[in-house]
Amino acid sequence: MTSEAIIQMIGLKQVGPEKNPRGRGVVLGFPAEVISDTKNINLYLFAKEEVTKQQKNELSLKFGTDVAIFYTQESTFSDWQVGGVLLVNICLKNKEPKAAYEHVIQTLEPMLSELNVLPDVNCPFCDKPDGDAVTNLDERLVQAHMDCLKRWQEEQSEKAEHNQYNQSSARGVIGGLVGGVVGALPALGALYLFDFFVGILFALIPICIYYGWKILGGRLSNLTTVFTIVYTLVVALIVEIVDSWLILQEVFPTYQITLMEVIDAYLDPELFRELFMSSTLMALLFAVIGIWIAWQQIRRTDKREAQDAASAFDEAVRL
Repeated sequence: MTSEAIIQMIGLKQVGPEKNPRGRGVVLGFPAEVISDTKNINLYLFAKEEVTKQQKNELSLKFGTDVAIFYTQESTFSDWQVGGVLLVNICLKNKEPKAAYEHVIQTLEPMLSELNVLPDVNCPFCDKPDGDAVTNLDERLVQAHMDCLKRWQEEQSEKAEHNQYNQSSARGVIGGLVGGVVGALPALGALYLFDFFVGILFALIPICIYYGWKILGGRLSNLTTVFTIVYTLVVALIVEIVDSWLILQEVFPTYQITLMEVIDAYLDPELFRELFMSSTLMALLFAVIGIWIAWQQIRRTDKREAQDAASAFDEAVRL
């Protein structure tokens, strides 16, 4: 049986390219997606809450080796990624697809209810049930109302258009510069006042840069990403240099070491390797972690959110 025939048999609507079709709709009350071939049916059920390891194990015990149960824990970076995903892999080896699928569904339905694995049925926009469509929001299927989707699409489009004329990259750079200084102060304070390295404080630097950029009305773009990366590494390095300078001034009070002399020491390969390399690399490592966290927010530009909203509306499967 072909992938298209399996999708039709399950009663879902085919989406995606013809070579690799997927089926979307509702299965057992869950927003669902099916990806299949001649050997397997992969059924994804989107649950209201995270599927626990215990729930997954109890489901697995019910089936033999021809059915595998998996679960994924959702990321919290996205506004829409709340809940869990249950993957039911049905092996079709030497089995008639319809009979194999129906057997799994009949076994799965009471088990899900017994284990309190509930479908995610509330519309993410109005938080009310009885959605008339299934759509993809940041790689998570949800049930929504088409009216809510349309309204959201229009709001995102208007927001992107408004911000295009009212936001400025120049203001963003100024805000980012200020944010970097604010983010650097806790890391420098912990190092100098308490002689204690706190990596999370270096990760805070790019996050403060991002919020400084945004608060001052900066337009989110590729420039935001480049600026955040470069400025974060510069600020983290400056924190290390200034801390070394302040400490050396205390250790050698009679010899007033200048900031320029400390910079020269950092530029000397031997001195850097012997005195500063370990702490500097640790600072930059945590700064990079912070950059990754900030990038998750930066990438959600107004233009991209408008495009995502349009895609979610256009690709919605009506129930």
